Amino acid sequence: MASRLRKVRPRSARRKRAAVAPVAVSPGDVARLGSRWPWVRMLALKRAQAADPLSSAPQCLELIVNSLASRWTRNAARRALVTWLPLVSNRGGLRLGDRQVVLLRQTTRRSLPYRHASFVVAALGALARLDDVESRSVAEQFLTDAVQVPTGAAPAHDPWGGLPQSFWGTQRWAQPYDQLERFSQVRRAAGECLQHLNLVQEQRLQRGVLVSPADPPTDVLLRPADPRTPGHDPTLVRPASPPEPNARG
Repeated sequence: MASRLRKVRPRSARRKRAAVAPVAVSPGDVARLGSRWPWVRMLALKRAQAADPLSSAPQCLELIVNSLASRWTRNAARRALVTWLPLVSNRGGLRLGDRQVVLLRQTTRRSLPYRHASFVVAALGALARLDDVESRSVAEQFLTDAVQVPTGAAPAHDPWGGLPQSFWGTQRWAQPYDQLERFSQVRRAAGECLQHLNLVQEQRLQRGVLVSPADPPTDVLLRPADPRTPGHDPTLVRPASPPEPNARG
């Protein structure tokens, strides 16, 4: 019996079939994202890359970020987060826990600007909208180390701590160095992130005299504000004044 030939659709039909509206992450894929096995999470990460973040389960984003901790699923999580991170914000958008913010910051620091440019741009924007002041060093790193390589030139060694260029071969990895647009996008995103986080830190320093009990500093003692002062607000506290020197001593 003759084998059945595979039906080849025209390119226009393939494009029309690929341009399907994104759907929510299915409950089965949510369970796969929480699996301990990386090959199980890999399948769900590929589906989450084309899913709709707003209609998906709220825990999907944290599960995708948790996949950054494994070297087997890190690149797939990077590709999926390019779609999810633009919606992250502490002003009404998707939220991340403290552990996920630390993991996102560490992964962004170790990402290469010419291979993971889309992820780096999305991650720097998300860290800026989360007002994560600790990410200022990450933005400074991309501003100082993301040197724009001239067209057609490639450094002998990876400036981001990778293996020498000769190890990977010139034909495969020389092309990203020619695309300077990726470097400019990363530097632009790092500059905007650093500018915003510097402003946030300055505002927090200016609020150091009156701070909210919901976000108290950890390195100073606090005392209640004096109710006799004009414009007294009972929800605010002041840093404790230093002890007075002993007159006898």
